[in-house]
Amino acid sequence: MECVAVIAEFNPFHNGHALLARQIKEAYPEHALIAIMSGNTVQRGDFAILDKYDRAKIAVQNGFDAVVELPFPYSCSAGEQFARAGVYIADAIGAGVLAFGSECGDLAALTECAANLSSPEFLEQLESYTARYRDISVITARNDVYLTVYGKELPVGSNDILALEYLKALSLDMSPITPYVVHRTENFRATDARAALKTADTEELKRLLPNGQNISVSELHKGIYGLSSLILGALRLDFGRDNGNGIVNSMKSCAKQAGSFDGFVSLLPTKTYTMARLRREMIAYLFGVNDDIKNEKPGYTVLLAANKKGQNYIASARKGFRIPLVTRMAETRDFDASQRAQLERAAVCDSVYSLGFAYPVSPMPFKTPYIEK
Repeated sequence: MECVAVIAEFNPFHNGHALLARQIKEAYPEHALIAIMSGNTVQRGDFAILDKYDRAKIAVQNGFDAVVELPFPYSCSAGEQFARAGVYIADAIGAGVLAFGSECGDLAALTECAANLSSPEFLEQLESYTARYRDISVITARNDVYLTVYGKELPVGSNDILALEYLKALSLDMSPITPYVVHRTENFRATDARAALKTADTEELKRLLPNGQNISVSELHKGIYGLSSLILGALRLDFGRDNGNGIVNSMKSCAKQAGSFDGFVSLLPTKTYTMARLRREMIAYLFGVNDDIKNEKPGYTVLLAANKKGQNYIASARKGFRIPLVTRMAETRDFDASQRAQLERAAVCDSVYSLGFAYPVSPMPFKTPYIEK
């Protein structure tokens, strides 16, 4: 049996994800469809609205054959690092196809654009541009330089932006995986689903969530705001120490001046950095993560959920996996030092994540995967 991989967050799982699964299965009916899903932190720089095991269960109940984890800190990294880690795991678990959504739906155009973004000419121009204009965000600088060098604008859709990173990663790693693009035209967005969940908007929830999921507001994680005191406290305790990261030093100064987390956010340098970048830096700082750590290759992944087809694929292909697929702590006893450091870092993150719920949650590094009968 072969496998199609999808790199996803499912924060939360919505009808657009269910449609994506159906479209991929129509194209690859014999393949197992496996999601490589962000753990308890997500790429926009936040903590997931629902626990990773709960999100994985919903995904398997709605079209995916298995869900494995894209662990912290890769799940809460910049698009390039997020994509490279996801592609590496896809390759490591034997995926022959990487499927992803795209607003433009044009694989040839996206592939050309991804190659342009990796070209020496573009990278040299970008380095020169960012050195001259230090107050411009990386996204703005990249768009300006691309327009200057190639005479056209970069795609702006959120799916297209990540699609470019997946294609760059496949090329840089010389991966044998075949990319498969799914044209996304429907109006289902995770941002809208999160808002509807938080406001208990019944009509929007019926439109956005499959099978009328009944998720109470009280079950939701409070996100980065739920851990705001911890973040502000850590930044204040470290005030005055220069750790070589200009963004973090700026955040420490803002934290010392602010009387609340909202006040802290209002002082942040948002003209230079996007809020997503700043939130990612807050979370990375909290857990002692730097770019060297984010650029490491993932040493393991975790099985979060599966149905029979997913189990069959794993059973048939597991011996060829290049990284361990684990389900419980006992299976990590043979980890090397690098794998153990990655696991411990992710476990600490999961433990802190548990503090962001409105009710007591035990900080468990592993839970029993959901297995659909």
